[in-house]
Amino acid sequence: MNELNYMNKLNLCAHRIDDDKLIEILNENKNITTLDLSANKIEEKGIIALSQSKTLTDLEVGFNDIGDKGAIALANFGSLTYLGLGNNKIRDDGAIALAKSVTLIYLDLNDNQIGNEGAIALAKSKTLTSLLLYKNQIGNEGVIELAKSTTLTDLDLGKSNIGNEEAIALSRLKTLTKLNLWRNTIGDKGAIAIAKSKTLTELDLSHNQIGDKGAIALSKSKTLTELDLSHNQIENEGAIYLASNRTLLKICIYYNKCSKNALNNVKQCIEANNAIHQRKLKEIEKFIQNNNYFIKDIGNIVLNYVDLFE
Repeated sequence: MNELNYMNKLNLCAHRIDDDKLIEILNENKNITTLDLSANKIEEKGIIALSQSKTLTDLEVGFNDIGDKGAIALANFGSLTYLGLGNNKIRDDGAIALAKSVTLIYLDLNDNQIGNEGAIALAKSKTLTSLLLYKNQIGNEGVIELAKSTTLTDLDLGKSNIGNEEAIALSRLKTLTKLNLWRNTIGDKGAIAIAKSKTLTELDLSHNQIGDKGAIALSKSKTLTELDLSHNQIENEGAIYLASNRTLLKICIYYNKCSKNALNNVKQCIEANNAIHQRKLKEIEKFIQNNNYFIKDIGNIVLNYVDLFE
C-alpha cells in the first residue's frame, strides 16, 4: 500500500475491503480528505476507526452494513461535511444522532429504514443543505416536519408514499432549489402547489399521477430549468403548455398520454430555449469583459442573470 502514502483522495469503491483492511489503509494514510468506500464490507469496527480521522471531509460508505451504531459513531465526526450512507440498515436512532452534527452539509440516507422520528430530528438540523431520503419509511408527520426546514436547498423524498397533502406542505419550503419526488402518488393538486415555488430550479415528479392541470401550472414557472414529468398522465394540452415555457432547459415527459407530435414540439421548444440561453451567456460574458470584471468562472455566475438582456 506504499503507493497510497501521499494521497489525500482515494476511491476504493467495490474493492472488497473489510474492517481490518480499512484500518491498515488508514494507518498508512494520515492525510486523506476524500474517501469512497461504497460497496465494500465495512461494519462497526471500521467506522469507529474512520471516526478517529482528523482530516476527512468527504466520506462515502453507501452499500455497507454499518447500521445505527456506525451512524452514531460518524455523528461525532468533527471534520465531515459530506457523508454518503445509502443502503446501510440505518434506523431512527442513527438518523437522530446524525441530525446533531454541526458540520454536515450533505447527507445521503437513501434506502434505509428511517421513520418519522428520524425525519423530525433531521428537519431540525441547522447545517444540512442537501438531504437524500429516498426509499425510507417516513410518513406524513415526518414529511410535514421536513417541510419546515430553514436550511435545505436539495431534498430527495422519492418512493416515500407522498401524496398531495405532503406535496403541498413541501411547496412552502422557501430555500429549496432542487426537489426529487419521483415514484410517489402526487396528483394535480400537489403539482399546482409546487409550481408556485419561487426558488425551485430542478424538479423530478416522474412516476406520479399528474395530468394536464398540473402540467399547465408547472409550465408557468419562472424559475424551473430542469423538469422530469415522465410516467404521468399528461395529454396533448399539457404538453402544449409545457412547450410554451421559456426557462426550461431540460425536460422529460415520455410515457405520458400525449402524441409523438406533441413530444416533438416540446423537444424543439427546449432546444430553442437552450440556444437562446447560450447566446445570453455569451452576451453577458462579453459585457463583463468589456467592463473589466475579472471573474474566473463566468459560466457559473451568470446563470442568475440570464434575463439581463431581455
